[in-house]
Amino acid sequence: MRTTWKTVPTRCRRPTVRSLGLVVAALVATAALLSVVANAQPTTRLSPKDSIAAIVQKYLHPPASIGITARLSHRPASGKTIVDLACGVPKCKEMDNAMKQAAAALGWTVKDINTGTSLETTTQAFDRAIDTHPDGIHLAGIPASALTPQLARAKAAGISVVFNGVTGVAAKPVVALVQSTSSVKKEFEILADYIAWDSHGSGHAAIFNSAAFPILRAGQQGFTAELAKYCPKCTLTKIDNNLTDIGTVIPGKVVSLLQAHPEIRYLVFGFGDMSTGVPAALVSAGLQKGVKLLGTAPSDPNIQNIRTGAETAYAAVPSGLIGWALIDAFARAFNGDSLAPINNGVFPTWLITKNDLPTSATDQGIRNYQAQYKKLWRVG
Repeated sequence: MRTTWKTVPTRCRRPTVRSLGLVVAALVATAALLSVVANAQPTTRLSPKDSIAAIVQKYLHPPASIGITARLSHRPASGKTIVDLACGVPKCKEMDNAMKQAAAALGWTVKDINTGTSLETTTQAFDRAIDTHPDGIHLAGIPASALTPQLARAKAAGISVVFNGVTGVAAKPVVALVQSTSSVKKEFEILADYIAWDSHGSGHAAIFNSAAFPILRAGQQGFTAELAKYCPKCTLTKIDNNLTDIGTVIPGKVVSLLQAHPEIRYLVFGFGDMSTGVPAALVSAGLQKGVKLLGTAPSDPNIQNIRTGAETAYAAVPSGLIGWALIDAFARAFNGDSLAPINNGVFPTWLITKNDLPTSATDQGIRNYQAQYKKLWRVG
């Protein structure tokens, strides 16, 4: 597989990354896949005996299970308080609402503290959370290495911390990493599998991502390796972006890239928000025909674009499921139960396409995850 790096010229100056909110929205998060739409399939499908076809077939239907079967040793004590360090963007709000619903099932309370738009404001929010003396604190997207003083304070205060969408391993006070590296890599790998399958092993793709965040870099590494493995004739162009390029600079980058390289037929976005404005820009430039937009962690606009055909397929990262999984992690920690099902697991993953669209970005095809978690918690 030939890989190229591109710096696509635009008339906009790329700003310095300050905003963490959008990437947190993308990461809140983990994941699965629905049926492939007819116009998203190749004209002639690969034989079922072909290995890549067999791999893709595994992800053409949403799973029935949340992927965890180990029940808690006993129903958790009520009255716990969790502080959610919320980024304030829609994806984070979806997850926060799900956490509150899950917590209510256990007689717990979830309180919000907004993290702001920088690492500095995030650390300040973490300090404020510790000052409220909660039982647990949740934060997404920011690696533990950037929060050493805050984690030391939390440990001294006996506060359990749960992260999601970060690399690394859990070490007290961090008791669990939900939607860790293995889950995110799987989401990206499935997109590579789809391209290898859909293009009959000769696709030309470009990936738009942000290398500023370890979890996204890990996902892209998984994508690159998977594409090289199953599509050695494929080509890949990698384009790094600032988070503040979303909806402003990225659409112009896409147009410039396709004008210079019309052979590129697959556009992959590290998370759904990164495609903001791209479908409209392609139509305006007359470049939309035959170009397929893929990605992970779709938002409601991405799902609507799949419905209309403006986008093709997304690896699901259901914020509702993640919200319940975060409360599950706290419940296991407070009970003294094993957290191996959380820290060693990979979220169920499937491909959202036009054939079987979810009603919203919150559930993304998981039919009864709330009831499954309640059963594990011995409350339903």
